[in-house]
Amino acid sequence: MKKIAITFLAIAVALAFVFSNSTSALAQPKKSKIEKFGEDKRALEWKNKKWTTSEQKFTWRISDPWGGLNFAEITKHFCDSVRAASGGRLDIKWFPTGAIVPAMEIFDATAKGTLDAFHSWPGYWKGRDEAFVAFASVPFGLDAEGYNIWYYERGGKEMLDELYGRFGMVPFFCGNVGQELGLHSNKKATKISDFKGMRIRTPGWYQDILTLLGASVTPLPGPEIYVALERGVIDACEFSTPAANIPAGFHEITKYVIEPGVHQPS
Repeated sequence: MKKIAITFLAIAVALAFVFSNSTSALAQPKKSKIEKFGEDKRALEWKNKKWTTSEQKFTWRISDPWGGLNFAEITKHFCDSVRAASGGRLDIKWFPTGAIVPAMEIFDATAKGTLDAFHSWPGYWKGRDEAFVAFASVPFGLDAEGYNIWYYERGGKEMLDELYGRFGMVPFFCGNVGQELGLHSNKKATKISDFKGMRIRTPGWYQDILTLLGASVTPLPGPEIYVALERGVIDACEFSTPAANIPAGFHEITKYVIEPGVHQPS
C-alpha cells in the first residue's frame, strides 16, 4: 500500500502542495532543509572578509518635496545618521524644498546630477511610469507586514531597483508608515455617490478611482495642501497618518474625517 506524505507550506498568501509517493518514506534520502525565511546570506559571504577604511571624503546634496511638513525631519535625521556612521567621510547636506529646485522637480534634478539624492514618495512619479505607484500606495492593497514581506523577501526590491535604474538612480526603501488616516473634508460623505463633484487632493491610483466616481482630483504637493483647503480650492485632502496630518493642521480647517484610509493600507 502506497503511503502519501503531504506537506503544506504557507507563506504570505501563497499555498504550495507537495506530494511524495513511495513504498517507504524512511528509505528516501533526506531532503534539503527549507531555506530559513528572512535569512541574510551576506553574513556568510562577508564572514571572513577583510575590511579597509577609506580616507576619501564625499559631499552630497539632498532635498525633498516636504516643505514645512514633518517628513523633512526624516531626511535630516538620515543625513545626520550617515554622517555619524561614516565618521564624517560621507557628508550629505540637506537643502529644504525649493532651495535648489521646486518640489516636483527633485526626480529629474537627481537623475541629471543637479542633486545627488532625494527623499520622497514614489507615487509622485506616476506620470513617468505607472509602476512607481505600486511602491507608494495601492488602494485596498497589502498591509504593512505583507508589503514588507513582498519587498524584502519576494522580489519587490529587485523590481524597484530596476525601475529607478531606468533613470540612472538607485533606490533605498526608507520606511513604511502603515495605514493612513483618510480624508480631511469640509463635505460629508457617507456613501460612494457623495464623492461625485467633490474637489479632492490625492495622488496615485486613488486619484484614478475618485475620478471614476466623479470627483475633481488634483495631486497637490504636501506643502500646498493647507492653503488650498483654507481658500476653498479643494473640499478635502488626504496626506498621511495622524502623526503627519495633525502637525500640518488639516483638522483645524475641516469639519469631517472620512474613514477608513482605503487609499493607502500601507
